[in-house]
Amino acid sequence: MLDTQTPDGGPKELMAWTAPSRPVRERTVQWYIGGGAVVLIGIVYGILSDSWPFSVVMLLSGAMYYLLRGHQPPLRTIVLMEQGCSLDGRFMNWSDMRGYWLLFTPEYTELHLVPAGRREEIVLQTGDVNIADLRSALSSVLPELSDRKESMLDMIIRTCKL
Repeated sequence: MLDTQTPDGGPKELMAWTAPSRPVRERTVQWYIGGGAVVLIGIVYGILSDSWPFSVVMLLSGAMYYLLRGHQPPLRTIVLMEQGCSLDGRFMNWSDMRGYWLLFTPEYTELHLVPAGRREEIVLQTGDVNIADLRSALSSVLPELSDRKESMLDMIIRTCKL
């Protein structure tokens, strides 16, 4: 029989780490110049087509990206245990999950936990966690869904660093 508790009586921890809630995107001066050009083209198009709300939305979107340029996403604490996982202190049972899959990008790796039912996937940054250790820990409690892939919209967002 597996020992599922620590000596102090708590659940046995498989792995724990802290990582940003979403990827930190490094945007260069060229990115801001290109984004500014897209915003200006959108504003001009909105004015020429008598679509003032579109021009206002383009202006506000550009301003938002400029104002949030130095913002760092908050850190999340992720703890994997034999009974489930804890995200910032909120516990979820493995029985409520259908499986997991990993997204590998040149800058970071994401862990996607797929809940049972129609709920949205839980996306976690892996930070500096060893992926082989993560796979080993998760494979003991959940199946890996190797057929899953990044959606087209998510790929566009990642590529454009939005």
